[in-house]
Amino acid sequence: VPLQVARGGFFESIEIADLLNLLHLLDNPLQDLPALAVLRSPLVGLTLDELATIRLALPKGHFWTALARWREMNSSQPPPAEPDYASHITYHASGLSRKVATFLDRYHRWRRLARQGSLSRCLDAVLAETHYGAWLLTQPRGAQRHANVERLLTLAQQFDQFRRQGLFRFL
Repeated sequence: VPLQVARGGFFESIEIADLLNLLHLLDNPLQDLPALAVLRSPLVGLTLDELATIRLALPKGHFWTALARWREMNSSQPPPAEPDYASHITYHASGLSRKVATFLDRYHRWRRLARQGSLSRCLDAVLAETHYGAWLLTQPRGAQRHANVERLLTLAQQFDQFRRQGLFRFL
């Protein structure tokens, strides 16, 4: 049986793609592919069903706008007092509400850090708040994947020396 194994380079690795997509999103949230990639990644952890639920809030337009609209529509609903079969949908929405609220709160903090502080501080905050580095260590090839993230962090620290270059220039 012929077998061909091909590995991409550093920038094609999934962990680097996750973080670069997040940086693209911090630079401009009106990009659907990075937004969906980040929301689906372990950084946020939304399921396909949850993404579809959010999309229903605004079937056309940018996904980020649908996410904001969904949060507005669902932030005032309290979680059910006693989960039963009838309240399953409400309970599901409250879990999704927590995920979305947590991510959007973090996102606004990270975006402020990326704009006002150094890029490496922003990445440090992302890694600390999401425990992404620790999660990577639990995955196959975890040590290598964690080393890739450390290498990206080193690149960001080197870039920080060139003050006033900005996130867009780094990307």
